[in-house]
Amino acid sequence: DGSVPLKISLLDEGAENCLKGSTWVLPNNGYGSYTIASGKTGCTAGERKIVWSYRQENDRTVFQYKRLVDDVKAKNIEEGYRFKIMSGSSSHLTLQSEVNFEGRPFYITYYFIRK
Repeated sequence: DGSVPLKISLLDEGAENCLKGSTWVLPNNGYGSYTIASGKTGCTAGERKIVWSYRQENDRTVFQYKRLVDDVKAKNIEEGYRFKIMSGSSSHLTLQSEVNFEGRPFYITYYFIRK
């Protein structure tokens, strides 16, 4: 059909395969981390410190986080990520983000499984 695959950098980490197999730690104190285990081309393995929270926004619960950089306080970091919580339980979490592509909404869904 002549369509070209869309290449997207997810969470500023690279392609989808960079996040596959990542480990996320979200303790109740709001300070957590995620670790990229993949050493695949275009992926940077290692731990990223984050500050996270969730809140009600209209009729949806929103999960949000900011990456902590060096000694910069979270309140001084302006950029972050926000996701609608689509479903969750003690064993899984499904998040969705909306981005604009060619003037139309495009949805990316993230699936997390507790191990």
